[in-house]
Amino acid sequence: YQLVGKDETVWKRLSAGHFYTFIRFRNQRHQAAFLRFMRDYVRYHDRIFCAAAAAVNALREQAGGTFSTLHVRRGNFGLPGIPSDARCTQRNPWNETSKDRHDSSKRVAQAISSALEANEMLYIATDEPNADFFRPLEARGFRLRFMRHLHAILGQESDELGGMR
Repeated sequence: YQLVGKDETVWKRLSAGHFYTFIRFRNQRHQAAFLRFMRDYVRYHDRIFCAAAAAVNALREQAGGTFSTLHVRRGNFGLPGIPSDARCTQRNPWNETSKDRHDSSKRVAQAISSALEANEMLYIATDEPNADFFRPLEARGFRLRFMRHLHAILGQESDELGGMR
């Protein structure tokens, strides 16, 4: 097998996807067998599926039926070499002023508003530590929920379920 992108920096930037996406076999039968193995045997532990089901049920109950979800990644997992306004220790690494930051959150709100109903519940999976970033969504009438709203439902395991945020 070979890794696509031998440079470690390239690998770190690409590693946001499934790791097996970047492994290739010269023999196509081996490649297909490897991908079948990944599909059939590599999965989350049952307690993670159960916690996710409990979270979805709680959100449905709070929403009175259906809800929508949004994934907003602002920190790029805090990887070195990739600018991040959410996790970087430098102040404004993109020279993003508070006005720019507010404008970007307004653009997110504007982009999704036409696809969602007024007063709809919206679960947001994010690494953005500042809840104020999402104020424009609240201003448009969406009822926002985050992982922190699910801690009581998920109990002590909630800290171990960081991948669900």
